[in-house]
Amino acid sequence: MLPTPRDAYLETQILTATPQRLRLMLIEGAIRKVTAAQAAQDTGDWQKASTDLGQCRDIVAELIAGIDPEQTPVAKQVLGVYMFIYSTLVEAQFGRDGNRLLDIIRVLEEERQTWRALCEQMPDRPVPASNPTHNTEELAPPACRGKLVGRLCARAEYAPSPRVGVHARCLRTGNTNLR
Repeated sequence: MLPTPRDAYLETQILTATPQRLRLMLIEGAIRKVTAAQAAQDTGDWQKASTDLGQCRDIVAELIAGIDPEQTPVAKQVLGVYMFIYSTLVEAQFGRDGNRLLDIIRVLEEERQTWRALCEQMPDRPVPASNPTHNTEELAPPACRGKLVGRLCARAEYAPSPRVGVHARCLRTGNTNLR
């Protein structure tokens, strides 16, 4: 099947995005999915709500996988935020609790504002350290270990997965089932 123009556009966005922009794209995808789940819950469509929450959980799991808590104390704090979001998603899905979704949306909106500000302050890829043996902190660490967008780090190393077309669709739809 030929990719649609939208798929081709999204694939180009992913391949040319900075690590910080990719992280922002994932956060925005999570917001879209949790908002869609809330709308589905409001109409009583529990099947759609459950599907959207599952896809949001998958995106948050990718955000979690991209954090190395051993890097810095801030990384541990960010990991804690994403773990809160993940566990709240599980509670909201199985408890059918729309109020919990509002909590998730508030936290994700804060994350989006933070990463938007970072993208504005750092529109380009981070510059490599002058000492190549120096261990640099990763802005958007191994995001999903090749599952969605490949390895992304402050040294701007980028090894896209051979399935990047699938990954572009994953970011658009939130579907991370790559089997």
